[in-house]
Amino acid sequence: MRRLGTMVPRLSVGRVSWPRPGSRYKLGRRASTARSKTGRGWDWPAGTLNNNGSQSINALTFNGGTVDLGTAGALFLTNTLTVNSGNATITGSGSVPYLDLNINQAAGSGLIANVQRSFVVNGNLTINTRINDGGINLTGTGTLILQGDSSSGYELKTNIASGSTLVVQHNNALGLATDATITSSDGTFVASGGTLQLTKLTTDLTVAGESLHLAGAGLAGAGGALENVS
Repeated sequence: MRRLGTMVPRLSVGRVSWPRPGSRYKLGRRASTARSKTGRGWDWPAGTLNNNGSQSINALTFNGGTVDLGTAGALFLTNTLTVNSGNATITGSGSVPYLDLNINQAAGSGLIANVQRSFVVNGNLTINTRINDGGINLTGTGTLILQGDSSSGYELKTNIASGSTLVVQHNNALGLATDATITSSDGTFVASGGTLQLTKLTTDLTVAGESLHLAGAGLAGAGGALENVS
């Protein structure tokens, strides 16, 4: 079990290693000038961070790049996820790996109630593994693409701010609709100027039981606050 805010001692992105805890993970383009500074973290080359175990992480910043959870990885995000630019991916193989929006606690004890994680996306972020625990506050001018089956635990709000686009490519990408903790205040909320887009990969989507709240017109140039793209 890892405490809130602590880090694993070593992970690798491309050819660059992170040698000590206490800093944020950054996947970036400036490997040759990367330095560790208190409160600023690291800036690493676009590449792949491989994690097939259970890891806790503080703030995670992408400038392109991939976090690969393999066949059994679990990544516990305890702070903000940021995509500054480019195409970023969080991926996993099969139904076991997941991105968790809460702290790492055995058997779910001691979890933070009603935790909403900030996703500041100004590029493109694709998550094709499942998401557990908490909710997402999506801001920025980019696109978040959800491709995983998150019906086993993603259970709170999905907030889409003005200027942001959320693309759903799985029936259960928006999470668990029948959990006992779900209330009328949960569901997916699209602010005026934001867009929720349903896009099929191979078959038509059926998103059942999700409470949807639309507050106005969608992103400028989009097809509205709610789009169905086949």
